[in-house]
Amino acid sequence: MANYTAEQLTQAREYSEVIQKCWNNAEFKQELIANPASLEKHFDFKIPAGKKVVVLDHTSGGTVENSNLKPDIIYFVIPEQVDVDSMELSDEQLELVAGGASPAATTVVLSTVPCGVAVGAGLLFGFIMMQI
Repeated sequence: MANYTAEQLTQAREYSEVIQKCWNNAEFKQELIANPASLEKHFDFKIPAGKKVVVLDHTSGGTVENSNLKPDIIYFVIPEQVDVDSMELSDEQLELVAGGASPAATTVVLSTVPCGVAVGAGLLFGFIMMQI
């Protein structure tokens, strides 16, 4: 299991709260898309000089192509909301989880399940912010 710093966990929690607000409040989401710099109000960071923030709305699906990413841009992704109650694991995922797979394999399986998107993305966002 990965060891995250308190700062990374705080950033993940903040990210999850902003994502939840985007899912529940279309006006807030549109404000964030129109004015990405307003993220500074929601997170404890300053946008570094020479960097630009772009908000990507993937609430209707979508992906980010690695080849299109630019190093001078910080990408904030609003993921698609997933109905966790109606989700089903594939047979392969169920076998790994139920069959006593190693913790690393189980983590990989569970991390591919969309319900962890917001927290996983929050940790990634925190990691990106720490690298700047």
